[in-house]
Amino acid sequence: MGKKDKIRKTYMVLSLGGMKRDDDLSDCLVMACANLVLVEEMTGIKRDRLTYIFSRLKKSYLYEGDFIILKSNMFYKGRHGGPSKRVGMSGYNRN
Repeated sequence: MGKKDKIRKTYMVLSLGGMKRDDDLSDCLVMACANLVLVEEMTGIKRDRLTYIFSRLKKSYLYEGDFIILKSNMFYKGRHGGPSKRVGMSGYNRN
């Protein structure tokens, strides 16, 4: 498992598109964003209401209209397999 990063909030937005919570949600549009301004733009729900729900009431999800919004406080950073530091001039052609 990856290393736990600093506290970073992530919001997942599921656009139901007329479906109900009991239906198969595999065809739903799923979006991820890092702040409530983007959630407001995607859903049309006012940022003040989102702040109240997620901060004051300390809820981790919101089901309203055609959207399900999930909030995560934990962010695990994966290992990135970039080049080693001794590579030097990688990709440079001298010919």
